[in-house]
Amino acid sequence: MTIEACQAFCTFNNYALAGLEYASQCYCANSMTPTSTLGNTGCSMSCTGNNAETCGGSNRLSLFNNTAYIYPSNPKSANSYNYVGCFAEATVGRLLDGVSYADDTAMTVESCTAFCKANVPGSNYAGVEYASQCFCGAAYSQTPVVSTSCDMLCSGNNKEFCGGSGTLNVYQYQAPAKRVRDLKGRGVF
Repeated sequence: MTIEACQAFCTFNNYALAGLEYASQCYCANSMTPTSTLGNTGCSMSCTGNNAETCGGSNRLSLFNNTAYIYPSNPKSANSYNYVGCFAEATVGRLLDGVSYADDTAMTVESCTAFCKANVPGSNYAGVEYASQCFCGAAYSQTPVVSTSCDMLCSGNNKEFCGGSGTLNVYQYQAPAKRVRDLKGRGVF
């Protein structure tokens, strides 16, 4: 273990903090617990992969801040679909009852909206749920829930939210503006 290896792992997985403990253990997190204290002594163990570096100690973390961290968000739009909000799954059936698919390793908002656009003519809505599920539908009848309920990261992009347990991030299709020509043949909107 080295400081660089731990930082690279945590950065790749989009975590704000990287910590090393017991010379060989790497931990990633987005925040410290409220009971954590800074500035303690005891970080004196050499890293197993580079003895010139210090990798924490016994019950002590050498902690590093990832300045490249990007807080996950809901894309405002993807493939002509605009973000509507976080919705609770229907109590009977599905909120979006059209075709669906799941991808445990590569689900993104972009892949879901592209799927609905290509496979469901007239699909006005696309929704992502439980980090890896995509649902399409022509309509929905639920009201939005608190947006913090849609807090699972997409299996294919840890910088995007893909719904939650029983909640969907819903996107509505917005047809692109059509270009028309004026009487002199110039393109206008």
